[in-house]
Amino acid sequence: MKMSASLPSEMIRLRDASRSIRFFDRYFFARPVLMPPVWTILLLSAVGPGLANINALSPFSTRVWAGLLLCFFLYGGGYILNQIFDIESDRLNKKLYFLPCGILTRGSALVQYLLFTVVALGGGWFLGRVWFYPTLAVVVLGLMYSLPPVRLKDRPLGGLLANALGHGTLVYYLGQALAGPETVPVWGASSPYALAVAGVYLLTTIPDRKGDQACGKSTLSVRFGPRTAAVAALVCVLAAGITGARHGQWAIVFSAAISLPFFAAALAAQSFCGYAVRVALLSLSFFACLVFWPYLLVIVFLYVSTRWYYRRRFGVLYPRMSGGG
Repeated sequence: MKMSASLPSEMIRLRDASRSIRFFDRYFFARPVLMPPVWTILLLSAVGPGLANINALSPFSTRVWAGLLLCFFLYGGGYILNQIFDIESDRLNKKLYFLPCGILTRGSALVQYLLFTVVALGGGWFLGRVWFYPTLAVVVLGLMYSLPPVRLKDRPLGGLLANALGHGTLVYYLGQALAGPETVPVWGASSPYALAVAGVYLLTTIPDRKGDQACGKSTLSVRFGPRTAAVAALVCVLAAGITGARHGQWAIVFSAAISLPFFAAALAAQSFCGYAVRVALLSLSFFACLVFWPYLLVIVFLYVSTRWYYRRRFGVLYPRMSGGG
C-alpha cells in the first residue's frame, strides 16, 4: 500500500471519525491482511508432513478456531509494536496511514499492543503448555525485533533470522500444538517453512530500500543491495523446496516450484517482487484451504473487507493483486 507523505486536508478530517469507524481503525491497524501467511503455515503444520492427516482439522473444532483467533492477537500485536517504532520509515516509504498521519496516537497504539499480547498469552495458557511456550517465544522475539537497543529489524541478518524464526519455525510449532497437546514436533521439519518465509521477507525489503536507508535501517537490501537480496531470496525458496521434499512437505515443494520463476524474474526487475510474493503466498494458501475448507471463506472475507475499508476510509485500493502496493 502506498500513500502520500501527508494526508490531504479532506482526509485529515477522518481523524474525527465516528465510533464505529474508530473500531475498524483499531482492527485494521493490527494488519489482519498479513495474517494469511501465518494462518496458512499454522494449518499446514497441524496436519503434518505429506498432508497425512488431511481430515484432522474439523470445521467445527473450537480448538482450531481458537488457535486462529489467538494467532491474530499474537501477531497483530507484533505488527502494532513494529509500527510504533517504524513511524518515520513508514512515512518515508509512503505506507501505513495510522501513526505517520496521526489517525491514531502512539500511546493508544501501545495500549492496544498490550491488550493484544495479554489476550494472546492468556488464551495460550488455556490451550496448554505446548501452545503457550511458542506463544511466549513469539512475544519475546517481537520485542527484540522492534525495541532498542537490539532492534533486529534494523539489522541485515537479525531481521532475516527473526522473520524466519518468528513467522516460520515458531508458527510450525504452534501448528503442531494445534493438532493436539500430545503431538511431538519433528525436529527439522519446520525448516522448509522458515526458508520460505525468509525468501518472501527478503523480497519485501527491496521496495522499501530507499526509505529504510534514509532512516538508518540496515536491512540486507540496504547493506548489500537489492540484487543480493533478490539472489538470497531465490536461494531460500529453492532450499525450501529441497528441504520440503526431504521432509514430505509437498505443499511447500509445489509452492516453491511455482514461485521460483517469479523470484528469478525479480533479479531482473524490482516490479516482479510483488508478484513473486503473491504467487508464493497464494499457492501455499491453496493447500491450507484443502485441509480446512472454511479457511477459503476467511481469506475471501478478509480480502473483501480490507478493500472496502481502505476504499471507504482513505480512497485507495488495497490490497491489490497486481505487483506493487
